[in-house]
Amino acid sequence: WIIKNPGIGAGLNALYFVVLAWRLTQTEQVMHPPSPILTSESLIIRGFFFLLLGCCLLAGAFLAHWLDKKVNSG
Repeated sequence: WIIKNPGIGAGLNALYFVVLAWRLTQTEQVMHPPSPILTSESLIIRGFFFLLLGCCLLAGAFLAHWLDKKVNSG
């Protein structure tokens, strides 16, 4: 029924978005503090986080370089 009427599906999706956005504005902290890693007193937790972040950024740089070479070489 919804697949045959895309307008109804779009309207339901829009309604879902509005309800979800409204509920998220009404919700306070649910499970953890706003910045659990940066406010942690453990140097190991913060160090591991920044190590993982650095690895992800380095991998992204390698991927961007590889894609640039692949696109511009052909």
